[in-house]
Amino acid sequence: MKIVFVRHGELEGENASVLHDVDDLVSLSEKGRNTMVSASTALKSMEIGTIVSSLEIRTRESAEIIARELSLSVRYTDELQGRKWGDFAGKSWYEVSKFLSAKTLEERYKFIPLQGESWEQFELRILKVVEAIAKDTTGKNVCIISHGSVIRVLLPKIFGVPVEESLKMYPEYGSIRSVEYNGQNYTNPSVF
Repeated sequence: MKIVFVRHGELEGENASVLHDVDDLVSLSEKGRNTMVSASTALKSMEIGTIVSSLEIRTRESAEIIARELSLSVRYTDELQGRKWGDFAGKSWYEVSKFLSAKTLEERYKFIPLQGESWEQFELRILKVVEAIAKDTTGKNVCIISHGSVIRVLLPKIFGVPVEESLKMYPEYGSIRSVEYNGQNYTNPSVF
C-alpha cells in the first residue's frame, strides 16, 4: 500500500516563523485553497482509497477540498496534530531555536516544553498513529493530511533522511510525499 502525506495549504495571515498552538483558529488563505485543488490533481493518479486528517481547521479545510475532488470521505483524528509546543506556542522560531541550539541533539530530542511534548514523544505519537491508520485501511492507498512538523518528524524514520539533514528541511504548503508500506517496512520514498 502507498501512504501519501500532504501538508495543509498556506494559512490566512500566515507568519511561518511563529509556532502554532494546538487547536488555533487559523484557516486557509485563498492561495492555500487553490494549492489543495492542485494537490488533488496529483493525488488522483495515486488511487487513494482513504483520507485521514488532523482535526485542526487548516487541515480539515485541506482535507475537505481533496475529498471533494477525489469523491471520498474524510476520517479525522487529533493524533495527527502538530507538535504540542506548550509554553513555546505563539513564540517565534528564532526565539525558540536560540534556546534549543544551546542543547545537544539528544537533549533537544528529550526536552519537554512546559505544557508540551518532546520531539521524542511527538515522534512516537505520529509513528503510532501512522501505523494504526495503515492497519485500518486494509491495503488501500491512504492520504494523510497533516502539518509540516508531522512530515518533518517522519523524514528520518520513514523517508530515510538523516536527522541532521531533516532539521534543515521543512515541507512546503501543499507538498506531497509518499512511501510504500508493507505492514513492516517503509520503502520507495517519493516527493511530488
